[in-house]
Amino acid sequence: MTAGVAAAMPSARELQIIRMLADGDPAGETAMLRDHFHGVAGRLEALGFATDVALSDSLPQRYDVEAVNVLRDLIDETGNNIAKHARPHADCAIRITLDDRQATLAALNRVRTGSGNFNGSLDFGTVLRTKAEHIRRIGGTLDHTVHGTTWTLSARLPLHS
Repeated sequence: MTAGVAAAMPSARELQIIRMLADGDPAGETAMLRDHFHGVAGRLEALGFATDVALSDSLPQRYDVEAVNVLRDLIDETGNNIAKHARPHADCAIRITLDDRQATLAALNRVRTGSGNFNGSLDFGTVLRTKAEHIRRIGGTLDHTVHGTTWTLSARLPLHS
């Protein structure tokens, strides 16, 4: 490599910062997140679930790429859990709100009873427990509540490192 080209290349530290903190196209990234979210909802609808999904607002101008990737993974896992544990053909809701500081995900569905999918406590499974630990490491929260057979999941992910 010539000295001029080498000097123009970002350092390893600069590349790390570029990877961790996106700057430039929050509208494009929001559109990709919205498409991904609606793809998960479409798969649930194909399984017979009545889905009520919404993603409001958009990512801020500067956002933590890791947090957006964690949100994308959480959307997938939320859809997987609904497909696996919710009552067949039941209503389910997943709402995502983005603002300048955080992403908030809220999901609600009724679980099947009388099967191995409902044990009375509806604790986190291994995958959600692992995701909750990751979310806590980046400064967020992932919680669930159970009222009868209604399961709610709520997450808050900071969008800045």
